[in-house]
Amino acid sequence: MPWRALGGYLALAAAGLLLALRLPAAGAVSALAPGSAPNAPAGPRLAVGDVLAWLATGSTDGPYALLRAVVPGLGLGPAPGPTPARAPATALPPAPPPSLPDPPGNLHQTVHHPLPADLPPPSSLVLYGVNPLVLIYQTDPSADAAGQRLASDLFAGYGIPVAHLRTRFTGLDPYLAAESRIKSLMRQYPSLHVLLDVHADGQPATAIVGGQPAAPVMIVVGDDQTLPEPSWRRNAAWAVQVAAAIERVHPGLLRSYLGAPFYTDGGRFDQQLSPAALLLEIGGHGEPTALEMRGVDLLAEALGPLIRAGQYPR
Repeated sequence: MPWRALGGYLALAAAGLLLALRLPAAGAVSALAPGSAPNAPAGPRLAVGDVLAWLATGSTDGPYALLRAVVPGLGLGPAPGPTPARAPATALPPAPPPSLPDPPGNLHQTVHHPLPADLPPPSSLVLYGVNPLVLIYQTDPSADAAGQRLASDLFAGYGIPVAHLRTRFTGLDPYLAAESRIKSLMRQYPSLHVLLDVHADGQPATAIVGGQPAAPVMIVVGDDQTLPEPSWRRNAAWAVQVAAAIERVHPGLLRSYLGAPFYTDGGRFDQQLSPAALLLEIGGHGEPTALEMRGVDLLAEALGPLIRAGQYPR
C-alpha cells in the first residue's frame, strides 16, 4: 500500500476514534453489527473491537462504514457496491372470484324424493257440486285414486254433491289427525251427513261379479270397546242396509267377515262424528288398478241410489 494512502487511512481511523464520544457499556452491541439489542442505549456507539476489526481487515469500505455508524447523516452516501434497482410499485389486480364446482350430472338422483304418503296432495278439498251431502276421505293414503273415482261416480251418475278431502293423514293415529279436519268441514258445510273413509286392505283380493273379476268391498264399523261411541249401533244398522244393497245389485262384490255383513275390531274410526259414517275397504294394497276401479264403480251402483233416496241415518 503507498505511504500516502496509508496516511489517509490512518487519518480516517483517528477521526473515527475522535468522533466516538464514549466507549459503550459492557454488553453493548456494536453499531457495525447487523442487529441491535432491545435494551441498547439510544444513538450510535463505537466499540474498540470495531476499530480493531476494521484495521485487521484493511477493507476500503471500513472508513465509510465507521463514519456512517458513528455520525449518521454526513452525506457520505451508501456503501460502495451496486444497489439493486427497485421495481415500481403497481396495484395488484383483483383476485378472481372463487369458482364453484359444477353440479353433478346425477343431481336429480341425489335429492331426497319423499314417499307418496309424505307428498302433499294436489288439492286438499275437491267439491263436486254445491252443498255437499257426502264427504269422502282417506285415512289410508294409498286409497286416494279410489276415493276420487267414488266421488266422481256418485256425482256424475246420481247427481249427489260430494266433497272429496284429499289430505293424507299420516302418523301414529291418522284417525285422530283426520277428526279435527272433518269437524271443521262439517261446520263449514252443514249439509254433510254421509262420511265415507275409503281404504285398501293389507292384501289384494279378487271377487267375481257378473263373471268378471273386480276388487271386493268390505264394510268396517266402529264400536265403543276402546273409546266412547254411543251411537255405533246406528252405524252398524246402516252398514247392514248398505251390505244388503250391494248383495242385491251386484252379488259377489261384498266381502263378508265370518258370515257377518261388516267387520269390527274395537276401534271407532271417527264414526262418532255421524251415524251415517262407514269405512270401506276396496280391494287391497297392490291391487291391479283396473280391478280396483271396477270394484269402485260397482260399489257406486249400489250405494248411489241408496243415498239419493235419502236412505241413511241422520
